[in-house]
Amino acid sequence: MFATPFRDSLTIQTRVIAALFMREIITRFGRHNIGFLWLFVEPMTFTLGIAALWYITRSTHGHHVPIVEFALTGYSTVLLWRNCATRCVGGLTPNLSLLFHRNVKPVDVFLARILLEVAGATCSFYVLTLVFYV
Repeated sequence: MFATPFRDSLTIQTRVIAALFMREIITRFGRHNIGFLWLFVEPMTFTLGIAALWYITRSTHGHHVPIVEFALTGYSTVLLWRNCATRCVGGLTPNLSLLFHRNVKPVDVFLARILLEVAGATCSFYVLTLVFYV
């Protein structure tokens, strides 16, 4: 099969985003200790804290859905969107030197940061869902 210019460009952009993704992991979490695990633990602690507070105070939300499940699904999603926006706000400043490369665009920096946040929040949600299910 012959390579097309679009396929070549897509391959290059995928490699650029993957490299920025790995760079973001290393610069944000480092290479030592708990580092990368913090990507999953941070959303878990926030979600568990909110669920515990609502459960302890016996708060109601005007529906028949149990409060822990409501907090898990609702707060995980809110945390995901909040973190994506917050990480993108200051995304270009530490990566300005990378923009001198022809293939690195500002949208690639944003996509790498968003993908990292989505991966962390999704993994956190699945682990908490599994724990509460068991």
